[in-house]
Amino acid sequence: MSEVLAYAAIFGSWLSFGSFAVPMKWKSVVDAGVHPLVYQANKTFWTFVTSHLVLFFLPYEFTWYGLLSGLSWVPAGVAAVVAVQHAGIAIGQSVWQVTIIGTSFVWGFAILHDEHVRSIPGTGFAVLAMVGGLVGMALAFNLPATGVDMEEGHAGLLSRARNMSVASAATLDSKMSRTSRKSLTDIRFASFVPAANEEGKLPQQPQLSIGIAAALFNGIWGGSNLVPSKYAPLHGIHFCISFGIGALIVNILMIIIYCLVAKFWWRCPLPSPHFRVMALPGFVSGSLWSLGNFFSLYAVNALGQGIGYSMVQSSIIVAGLWGIFFYRELWGRAVVLWGMCCCVCIAGVLMLAHERV
Repeated sequence: MSEVLAYAAIFGSWLSFGSFAVPMKWKSVVDAGVHPLVYQANKTFWTFVTSHLVLFFLPYEFTWYGLLSGLSWVPAGVAAVVAVQHAGIAIGQSVWQVTIIGTSFVWGFAILHDEHVRSIPGTGFAVLAMVGGLVGMALAFNLPATGVDMEEGHAGLLSRARNMSVASAATLDSKMSRTSRKSLTDIRFASFVPAANEEGKLPQQPQLSIGIAAALFNGIWGGSNLVPSKYAPLHGIHFCISFGIGALIVNILMIIIYCLVAKFWWRCPLPSPHFRVMALPGFVSGSLWSLGNFFSLYAVNALGQGIGYSMVQSSIIVAGLWGIFFYRELWGRAVVLWGMCCCVCIAGVLMLAHERV
């Protein structure tokens, strides 16, 4: 029964983790140019608040190991926002989730030794299928459109155009002036037209290399955020409150350090907190992430770090469905490719479940 619940938790984590990034692309967030640290702070706050919902069926429990999880998750969360800003949600999320799979297997099989499988070759083949499916789904979002595809996606483009700010059209000007980024205050989340700095110059446009680097950091550093729960006296969902408190403490420290560096080293203004803009997106994003964390803690405790947390990464399937049906980012042959790769990924998940003893 516990194993059935573990796989149900995997599915729940897909729904939650696959949806938490959606508010990052809301028009209000994009137009406001919300800073990554501001977005992460809102997400962390609501993760902290909603993690206490476990008190409805669990006693209050706390361990300082949660601080280690927060130290892993919060910086990685900021990197995730930067990755989406520079590389897009499809590429960013696929890169960090594929990296998390590798990180999880290193922890699970080489360090924690909490995995038992039928065969190493079979497990490896299952992982390759998962990774191949994940990469394929990401590539589908970057497949060049043909004339037929453009006709099929015309209605979707019109819908997206209505949600696009007039200023966004400036990105079509390839000769837009660029300057080097002075500090993180110049990073504007998903903003098509960056705000000018104090010298009146436009900061550098989004760069794919920065996005991929941020996604890799998220996958390697953030992919270890549940490992402390394996060493802690509290395991599984009993670790939720500790995680939330640890994340909040680390996020507060990051904000303090950032403010000091911005004031005394960079000597630049602080980013706007955007309290009104982030009220709803922060709540939705943080609550969904917290719910996904609840499910993943249960799954990792039951299935192990390597297999359990690797399966969780297939939440990109849900993220892709958002991109296809809500944002209308995909149509024509790209949808067919995405669907085929999705089937490969799901087959990998099923094979991985079969390989676990």
